[in-house]
Amino acid sequence: MNPIKVSVNIPQNKVQQIKLGTPGEIRLESGYEAEGFVSYINTTANAASRTITVEIQVDNPDNVIPAGLTAAVDFIIDEQKAHAFSPALLTLDDAGKTAIKTIDINNRVVISPVTIVKSERNQVWVSGLPDNVNIITVGQGFVSAGDKINAHYKD
Repeated sequence: MNPIKVSVNIPQNKVQQIKLGTPGEIRLESGYEAEGFVSYINTTANAASRTITVEIQVDNPDNVIPAGLTAAVDFIIDEQKAHAFSPALLTLDDAGKTAIKTIDINNRVVISPVTIVKSERNQVWVSGLPDNVNIITVGQGFVSAGDKINAHYKD
């Protein structure tokens, strides 16, 4: 039980970012957190889910982490800037790509393409936006690209 191995299934489109030794953080439902590193990467995908099983080795002094618990796992890979907001704000652009409606300096609606980098229960993290951006959070379903709007900004 020390070290303990935490098994996680990685989507096939993300597994190339994970290598042996990649650091990871685990969080148990109890709130307990620990760090470890990737010690094993399966060479065969699960036929049903198309995921690759990865194991993280975590120090477990005094067996504080019992076997069989559910854990959330975050891998520490290249850092990147991202914005977080409700997934309800996502839309599609004319090409069918994931986007968000933003406001430019002239108060016109812009469909800004984004890439989802992480999805959580109540929010998505996206890249592709400038550091400072005005996201339309109310009424985005009623405006189209190029519309001039009367924006009310909230801090």
